[in-house]
Amino acid sequence: IEFLNGTKLLAGGVVGSVQEKHLRRIQIRETIKSHIQKEKELYAKGIKVLSLFFIDEVAKYRVYDGNSQTVKAEYGEVFEEEYQKILKAEIGLFDSAYAKYVNSFRIDDIHKGYFSVDKKGKPKTKASEIEKDSSAYDLIMKDKEKLLSLKEPTRFIFSHSALKEGWDNPNVFQICTLKHSNSTDSKRQEIGRGLRICVDKHGIRQDESLLDGAFFDVNSLTVIASESYDEFASSLQKEILDSLSRETKITLKVLSQIILINDDGMELKIGDKLAKNIIEDWTQKGYIGEDGFISDVAIKDIGNKSFEVIPQLKLWEKQVKELVKKANSVAVLGGMIGNGKNETVGELKPNDNFDKKEFQALWSKINAKATYTINVDSVILKNESVEAINQQLEVSKVKVIISSSSQKEHLAVENLEKNNSIMGNEKKEYELLNHELGSTKYDLVGEIEKNTSLTRKTIVNILAEIKEDKFNQFKTNPEEFIIKVTNIINTQKAKLLVSGIKYFKTEDKYETDIFTIPNFKYNLSKDTIEVKNHIYDYLKSDSQVERKFAEEMDDSQIVVYAKLPNNFKIPTPMGNYNPDWAVVFNGDNKKDIYFIAETKGNCIDELQLKRSEALKIEYAKKYFECLNDENIRYDCVKDYGELMDKILT
Repeated sequence: IEFLNGTKLLAGGVVGSVQEKHLRRIQIRETIKSHIQKEKELYAKGIKVLSLFFIDEVAKYRVYDGNSQTVKAEYGEVFEEEYQKILKAEIGLFDSAYAKYVNSFRIDDIHKGYFSVDKKGKPKTKASEIEKDSSAYDLIMKDKEKLLSLKEPTRFIFSHSALKEGWDNPNVFQICTLKHSNSTDSKRQEIGRGLRICVDKHGIRQDESLLDGAFFDVNSLTVIASESYDEFASSLQKEILDSLSRETKITLKVLSQIILINDDGMELKIGDKLAKNIIEDWTQKGYIGEDGFISDVAIKDIGNKSFEVIPQLKLWEKQVKELVKKANSVAVLGGMIGNGKNETVGELKPNDNFDKKEFQALWSKINAKATYTINVDSVILKNESVEAINQQLEVSKVKVIISSSSQKEHLAVENLEKNNSIMGNEKKEYELLNHELGSTKYDLVGEIEKNTSLTRKTIVNILAEIKEDKFNQFKTNPEEFIIKVTNIINTQKAKLLVSGIKYFKTEDKYETDIFTIPNFKYNLSKDTIEVKNHIYDYLKSDSQVERKFAEEMDDSQIVVYAKLPNNFKIPTPMGNYNPDWAVVFNGDNKKDIYFIAETKGNCIDELQLKRSEALKIEYAKKYFECLNDENIRYDCVKDYGELMDKILT
């Protein structure tokens, strides 16, 4: 997701490191709750319950002190905090035997981590480290029988290498992914660590013959994912479907194993000999391409009813055609994924329009490089920020939405294809109270200082003067308070920067070689059009707005125009800015009008523009004012019609 302020949020991601801490705490909390619920059900049956946490950094679970002793890190501390809270709240609901069981272990002993590297990412070499870790390694990786004993306190395991090490355990009932999801993560691999039929304390598998109708009630896996329900469910079902995919290449091995059944119920197993005859026939007719896949020729012949099968398949002709179409559709689908073909022109140089005196006159007016100075009154900034915070700041309470669902007992390909093999999507929503936010400490002034580049003194003065009820919102949601206050201050700062900025031309100028584009690639059917009034023969657009704008500028009122090269930049406090267009119009009395344009879908509504883009446009206006040329105009326009309106006014 890309937000209006330019922030991008990926699956499993959160905005801000502190926000992420809340998310991970909630995941750990929900895993413990699920674990205890399952454990209460299975303890009397003599079945040990394990939970597995996948993490992406060893240092988030444990670190080493100066004496090479392990110390609990963030996840270890959060786990113990949440476990103790949940146990205290629910202990009165446990039966006496289970209550005695959970109270019989020290909290330090119920969770362990197995990591194959030390704190520096290197194999352990110190004897003390090997001795300490060998016991955890042997228990988790080798001594499964001991780990499954109800007398062994370890019930929660943290690991970042379980997938690589090939570890699994039949009694993992909860899997929690305390890490960002990415394209290389396999959902099937992750949950595969818990997709085993569990055993009891005697090692007896709790299969369907033993449990009958209760099999799925006992052997169920709960996944506490770090991404949205939709994202996780969709990815998992796609992976399962991909794993069930059949080969679509028409090979002897594949074809020989196919069994055809016609409408009369007659069955035919193709076998090696018949498969060889079919491949020879289809290859000769062009039905199989050089890559081994069914070709479009076969599909075309089926469509015009000229597709013929060899005599041995006459009774199964309908089924053969269905087989061919199905094989082709899967192959074509795979071939559709990829990049469109780009045609390379090589070095693209300007055409004769570039040499027109009108364009050269415009270029000589704008090719000077510039610098700027800024004068901002800190007292005005403080007062404006205080007023804006008092008027605008509203911080929402932290809300948690937990989605839960279940995989259907029986998988069918059609359900996977329709993305509905997972049933139900029960949602639970609640607001976090202040004490549930955990013990995270916040450097309020430091965070705002880091994101506004103001002095601590200025920030303290701002916070000291805002209304008390506004400042108290910090307790409700510290992260959102910091983000919103920072944004409000930056907005006021940006407004003052625009009014306080002053540009100066320097002696340096942009050379004309910036208009030569090396290795220009284009696709006329996709992102490039041929143009007439432009300084190039081709124009590659970044958006539909730009494309339409360029098409309309092949107008008789336009003498010449250019999409300014990326190397033409105007410095601003928000970073360098590259205007879109330089346009020369036929003016009255044979006097040319020069217009520098920025094309945006909506220039009026700043909410539709990223804040940084809107500010850069304002700075650019200041830059072009410093050129002190009444014939040069700069503005943001949404289309060619608005450009003409501004020229005529």
